[in-house]
Amino acid sequence: MEEFIEKEEESLREAFKKIERIRYNNFKRVIEAFRLYKVREMDFYDSTGYGFYDTGRDKLEKIFSLVFGTEDSLVRSQIASGSHAISIALFGILKKGDEILSITGRPYDTIERTIGLKPSPLTLKDFGVSYREVNIFKGDVDFKKVLRDETKVIFIQKSMGYTKERRTLLNREIGELVKKIKSVKDDVIVFVDNCYGEFVEENEPTHFGVDIIAGSLTKNPGGGIAPFGGYIAGRKDLIERCSSLLSSPGIGKEGGAQISFKRNAFLGLFLSPHIVGEALKGITLSSKVLEDTGFRVFPKWNEERGDIILGIEFGEREKLMKFAQLVQNYSPIDSDAILEPMREDFFNEEIVMAAGTFTQGSSIELSFDAPLSPPYIGYLQGGLTYEHIKYALINILKEI
Repeated sequence: MEEFIEKEEESLREAFKKIERIRYNNFKRVIEAFRLYKVREMDFYDSTGYGFYDTGRDKLEKIFSLVFGTEDSLVRSQIASGSHAISIALFGILKKGDEILSITGRPYDTIERTIGLKPSPLTLKDFGVSYREVNIFKGDVDFKKVLRDETKVIFIQKSMGYTKERRTLLNREIGELVKKIKSVKDDVIVFVDNCYGEFVEENEPTHFGVDIIAGSLTKNPGGGIAPFGGYIAGRKDLIERCSSLLSSPGIGKEGGAQISFKRNAFLGLFLSPHIVGEALKGITLSSKVLEDTGFRVFPKWNEERGDIILGIEFGEREKLMKFAQLVQNYSPIDSDAILEPMREDFFNEEIVMAAGTFTQGSSIELSFDAPLSPPYIGYLQGGLTYEHIKYALINILKEI
């Protein structure tokens, strides 16, 4: 098996060179931001109480803004997840009578509860915000017909999510959508769920006219170092609204003590382009190897990537469950855990998750999750080191 993998690696030399080129260019953008804002060791120190005058927190947010090409950003330990960051952004931007229009179909399961598509104690629907959806993957959308006076936010999910009906969007494709949308209604706010997409390409959605993005630090931009936290980046007026919701009106970004967070957030961002590159090389190898051994995968190894996720179609529940268990077995943490399907209120169906990770739920680390329904597609993502992904892949193939 090792010899077979080595031959596959040889065939991927050019693909790996492209990933390394993107990684280096993203790293340059990050380190130049660090140098511009003169990060000091004292910027890592904790703040207390109200968190006023936290210069390290302010520098971190300025660096995120520069790296993502935005006017402002909110990078906080108090943001619990990517879904929380998205929820803050939507609740902060929208008011009674406004409409959200999702153009990438139904959003991820947890966001359905935020919008009010599924029962939840608090939803945007409760505040008089309406929702519609169209799906650009099912044919051309005529924005002159679908945009209304009350349409305040266009919602775009960059990553594929739990469906084959939606593929991951490239940032330049998002940029083309922004042009079409703004030509019809220039005051509409374009929001992108950027989870899993940061540093995969040489740019971000906000470099192409997107007004605001959100994501998690336990995914790409935390570099496997940040143990919690999330970010929102975009127009200054929108970030002011989001920060007023996270803390309170009148305090906004000025408050919020950061404890045991800033050093990890700075270091995670610094390492993020490299770690994402490692994940991309490993996922590219996985795509090539699994396809050559009979699996249906998407995207294929030689297609442009917009995120760190590989879809794998198993066709049978038992085959999917075995693959998930093997990912768990060849992980550094909880390698002896026995996986069981679970059903939680925030997911629409029974799912399985394999994540022997140093940080709970970290999907920049090698992990695998899947809804347990036909056609039994699982999603392999992340990997802090190429060596771990290669090691796991070799051993999984030996067993299946």
